[in-house]
Amino acid sequence: MASAAPQSTPPVNENVSNKEAARNHFMSHYCNFYDMILKSTTDNKNMSKESILNILQTLQKLLFGLDESLKSGAVNYRDGAMKLVLSVIDKPSSQNEKDVIISALKAIKCCVVNCPVGRAKCGPQGVFEFLADVYCDEKLNKDEQIITEAFTTTAAICLGSDINALHIKFCLGSKIDEIGSYISKASAKSEEQKVKDQTQKPFQQAQRMYLYLTALFDAMKKDSEGVSLELLQDIKEAQKLEHEADKKCGGNSDDDKVDYEKIISLYTNATEKLTEQQKPKHPIITPILIPIIMKQSQCHFEAKSYSSCIQDTNMALGILDATNSNGNNDETNSYSDDQLQKQIEKIRLSAMTESVIESSKQQEDEGDKSVMRKEQVLDQIEKAKLMFSDDLGFLEEMMSKIKVATDDA
Repeated sequence: MASAAPQSTPPVNENVSNKEAARNHFMSHYCNFYDMILKSTTDNKNMSKESILNILQTLQKLLFGLDESLKSGAVNYRDGAMKLVLSVIDKPSSQNEKDVIISALKAIKCCVVNCPVGRAKCGPQGVFEFLADVYCDEKLNKDEQIITEAFTTTAAICLGSDINALHIKFCLGSKIDEIGSYISKASAKSEEQKVKDQTQKPFQQAQRMYLYLTALFDAMKKDSEGVSLELLQDIKEAQKLEHEADKKCGGNSDDDKVDYEKIISLYTNATEKLTEQQKPKHPIITPILIPIIMKQSQCHFEAKSYSSCIQDTNMALGILDATNSNGNNDETNSYSDDQLQKQIEKIRLSAMTESVIESSKQQEDEGDKSVMRKEQVLDQIEKAKLMFSDDLGFLEEMMSKIKVATDDA
């Protein structure tokens, strides 16, 4: 595996706010730290346990308390912070070491707390497999500190993410219940024996977290209707494809040039995973599917494939409309994100505008067709005024661009 080249942050403009300058400064240091650790783990197959703990603790300090935007950028850099954690602990010196496992769990927890992007990346970055290893290891799953931290980290991963909660419920729920039964018996046994100088019963905090997870999984009963392991596997595969595309699109790969054709292919494959074979449109799919289609439309726009971009945005908006219409009488089946819908509409109107401009530049005898398209787009812009009431400048810019282009033509 080749080591990743350090990725520098663009120089800070003097006019950039102090807050933005601080953000750029942090990301520059974080990226250098990530690349240094990645190279170290690649080159050093026998990293010492002390070095591993130092890396994990440093990562915790870097990520703890960051705001959502900054943490999202850090967590999503290159292969991802959680992937880095798992590669660091995958050394002979740290296999099943208690303090290493606990430190890794804490680092993962730092990646997901107050960070939807971090929670969404748990599948692609291998966190579920790591949790399964911990829960299924007969030595680790009877250790009070490890199980307490594992339950706490699992709760953080599930909080605000139905997909993560359903995946863990389906794949690890029975094992978690088995461990919950064990710690209940262990706690009851210690109570009977009245252990001397004991300030609290064994597994007391683990029991509290287990009860929380049980309540969370019980609350998911309605959402889990119609969910199968096959569907969860397709979602996981789609998220992996999305993650790979995000890396290439966000400048986090070692490629010198953005290959939009390759990126679009990854997003398309991810979309097909969630829509193939006339799959029933389960409500948990929509929050994953819409952002993937939106990012695909952005790539089509950057590649100047405006007709494909418009098709993507129409598809995304159509799914949103259909989902919300079907969910009018049942809030659990509806999905609404006004900001996301506005963002998609903005891409759509931008693509329609550029399409008109491109058409007006062509020297073919298509005057009537061009005028028709111009009027159609202007009509769409007019209809969008309510949605963009706080951003009318964007609509005015689109209308101005169309007027200049068509008048010149």
